[in-house]
Amino acid sequence: MNPRNTKYYCLAICFAIAMPLARAASAQEPAASRPAGGAGAAKPVQSEDMTQVSLEDLMTMEVSSVSKQKEKLSDAAAAIFVITNEDLRRSGVRSIPEALRMVPGLDLARINANSWAISSRGFNDQFSNKMLVLVDGRTVYTGLFSGVYWDVQDYPLNDIDRIEVIRGPGGTLWGSNAVNGVINIITKKAADTQGGFVQVGGGSEDHGFGTLRYGGKLGENSYYRIYGKYFDKDGSRLITGGETPDDWHLGRGGFRTDTNISKEDALTVQGDMYRGSEGVFGSRPVLAPPFAIPFTDNTTVEGENVLARWEHTNSKTSDFAVQMYYDTMMRSERADEVRENTLDFDFQHHIRPLTDHSILWGLGYRLKDTFFDGVNPISFHPTHRSKNLESGFVQDTINLSGEKLKLTIGTKLEVNEYTGLEVQPSARIAWNVNEKNTLWAAVSRAVRTPAPVDRDLRVNLSAFPFGGGVAESAVFGNRDIKAEELIAYEIGYRTKPSDSLFIDIAAFFNSYNHLRSNEQGAPFAEATPAPAHSVIPLVFQNNLSGYAYGIEVAANWTPAERLRFQGGYSFLNIELHRSANSNDTSYLTIEGSSPENQVFGRVSADVARNVEFDVMAKYVDRLPEQSIRGYVKLDARIAWHPSDNIEIILGAVNLVDTTHREFGTPTIETPSLMERAVYAALTIRF
Repeated sequence: MNPRNTKYYCLAICFAIAMPLARAASAQEPAASRPAGGAGAAKPVQSEDMTQVSLEDLMTMEVSSVSKQKEKLSDAAAAIFVITNEDLRRSGVRSIPEALRMVPGLDLARINANSWAISSRGFNDQFSNKMLVLVDGRTVYTGLFSGVYWDVQDYPLNDIDRIEVIRGPGGTLWGSNAVNGVINIITKKAADTQGGFVQVGGGSEDHGFGTLRYGGKLGENSYYRIYGKYFDKDGSRLITGGETPDDWHLGRGGFRTDTNISKEDALTVQGDMYRGSEGVFGSRPVLAPPFAIPFTDNTTVEGENVLARWEHTNSKTSDFAVQMYYDTMMRSERADEVRENTLDFDFQHHIRPLTDHSILWGLGYRLKDTFFDGVNPISFHPTHRSKNLESGFVQDTINLSGEKLKLTIGTKLEVNEYTGLEVQPSARIAWNVNEKNTLWAAVSRAVRTPAPVDRDLRVNLSAFPFGGGVAESAVFGNRDIKAEELIAYEIGYRTKPSDSLFIDIAAFFNSYNHLRSNEQGAPFAEATPAPAHSVIPLVFQNNLSGYAYGIEVAANWTPAERLRFQGGYSFLNIELHRSANSNDTSYLTIEGSSPENQVFGRVSADVARNVEFDVMAKYVDRLPEQSIRGYVKLDARIAWHPSDNIEIILGAVNLVDTTHREFGTPTIETPSLMERAVYAALTIRF
């Protein structure tokens, strides 16, 4: 297949499948004629009317990630995309990372069976550090490198209410590391998950998976749910052929309670724990021929968290929320072990002192204890870091012309132990031209503050003969490294030109300064470990700057009552340069490791009264610096509902190619090939 034409092939697949489905869906009996469930019956999993439910709900859907207050998605002055619970169910995805492929402008590549590279608007890497990820207000990135271990972000997808994805900075409210985007995973309230839920299944790659959840009441004003989940995934395939040892097993359990203490007070307490292991493989340098030896091992992962949130309403014009959580995680592989404990406290207060002003302010404190014990190829000096982060923010949303024109201004102040005070202001304006058209624009400053990986790291990259002896190339942190800075300019337009069509367009220009660079230093001698050898260092500095610009388009179209199209397109261009005294070459890898063009298409159809069919296709442009060709990923799902409470699913992934590669030069894990796979699942609600 010619890579230049695969993006058009992607769309052609969706439309070729959709046209006969449109005719079939139009011929089906109206949704109103379906028999309704009896008293106390579980809610059917099928949408009753894709046109009225999906599109109208999308326009009026409330989101909270942009302003930390509930607002209509159509009014939000940011590039925000929402993956709903119905999207998760109908897409057939088996994990949160795979669900994010639906988001325009998001760079997602699977490295091997248990590792992903995920970022927004470029700078993609296995340890991407410019995107903040939260689960119900709990930050899940690790302080070690300001990134996310995606392999342990696993929750029952049926219990997720929505995933709000902001492409663009969110530092004014969410703080450092929300540079290029925010992913906010919001789970359902316990009252919305009453009764039982069981799902079991397996397939060629998913050897087995299962979820059990039950929800009930505790008295008149309190609800709860408990869940357990487990999966066993097969390894991927080596580029040279054969199976890889990166199989993946994870068990998880948790609970949530929601209590209405009074008319003014609500309390949420929730927690999770997980245990698992995953295969890793790669090579590490040694100071003797052959200078690199392969290794295979298992990484053991485990963690626990507990969160409590109290919400109080003082009056119609004043309310506040207090949240606290504790999170602990551990990863152990060979002689390496990472442990991190996080304690976080957050307070926010919303007031309306004047009719046209809505002010939100808050204070926060976070303590992170991070430990890393390791030798070759990765080590940290010192091995233990304890970091405090104090923060405060204020934001004012001003109605300039009733509900038609809104200006939001605010800033975040953070004090960290590495760079001191950081200020992250923003200004956003939204103009509701009429009920069907909204224009918005924003300018923001965001920073990525240094992590231990920037200051304390040593990575031995390679060993080789040198001057009659042996030399080792290694990357070193820098205690004087600065924060990376972004000034972002954004503009967007949302329109509903007809009752069946919704279009969302966003464009951006990002200006970056003080980006991390790799500078070659003077060689030095090292006696240990034996034999004595030379070290050729690459030292982190802040000698890169540049810009990125692009456009992102998302569309929803429901031409028939039981037929829905979703589509997306994104274009991205990154141009970086180094300072005059820099010898860095990593900027070339950054520029060529994010796709310039991405095209997404999805079709959902109720082809019969109790049969659903869904197909999802995505074209991802080539990654020239990683020798990755453009590819199309095509997945399909068919579901049969013999009753309102039973769903039987057959699915297939990667239908275009038997295998394909998505990422080529990760920092640690050896990349592998993603394989074609099939699976089946049974869901029962009671």
